[in-house]
Order: sequence, then structure tokens, then C-alpha cells
Amino acid sequence: MRNVQTREGFEYWDRLCKLPRHMFLLAPSGQRVQKLEDSTGNWIDVHDAQKVMDAAEDKINELTERLQAAHVAYHELNQYTNTTETYLDEASALLVEIAKSGDAYRSCTDRGSSPGLRIAAIAEYVAQFHAEPHAESEADR
Repeated sequence: MRNVQTREGFEYWDRLCKLPRHMFLLAPSGQRVQKLEDSTGNWIDVHDAQKVMDAAEDKINELTERLQAAHVAYHELNQYTNTTETYLDEASALLVEIAKSGDAYRSCTDRGSSPGLRIAAIAEYVAQFHAEPHAESEADR
């Protein structure tokens, strides 16, 4: 973001503005043109300006690559999250089936038994991840 007081975001513009300015005058003899460094001149050296612009372009390219990498990582994480939520939903449904079946129901709900303690621990773990799946927006597609 640009900040006029600290000049943050104006680095390349400031470098460009600091380049020496020149003006051209016809020599008194009228036979040649003189190049004079002058702060009121309208000309700058194209090679010096190109160096500043090359540095700015390098910075733009670096930021673009970082943005693209972040975008890819975001989509991978979003897909991983949705897959994980699907697995957790399936595990939760399976636990419900186990808990509702005849003899297993008593064994699984008895917190004094080894299977009951395991089922309770798994159910408690799965419950903490029970969130709505992320919907992809139009921009993400």
C-alpha cells in the first residue's frame, strides 16, 4: 500500500525522479547542441531510466509468482480440507451404525468397557471437526 508520509510504495517512482535531468541548448555559434544537466530540464538518460524500470519489473514478477503460489496453495488446502471433512463424516456415520447395532450398542456405550471407551474417544475427536464443507465460489473455479 502506498504511504505518502513514509514514501512506502513510491520507491521506484522516487528513484526515477532522482535521475539527473538535462536540457539541450544551441551553442552560441549555432553549429552544435550542448547537453546541460539542469533540474528544470525535460530529458533523462534512457539507460538510467531502463535500469529503474527493470528493477521495478523484477519486483512485479516476484510478487506475481508469490501470489500465484499462494493461490495454488490455497486451493490445495481447500481441497484437502473438504476431503478430510468427507472422511470425518463417513467415520461419524460408521460410528453411529456401530453404536446402533444390537449387542455392539451395549458394548460401545458402556464407558466402563474397553470398546466403549475407544468409541467415546473417537466420537469426541470426530465431533470437534464437524464443520460445514467449504463451497467453491465462482472465482475459485
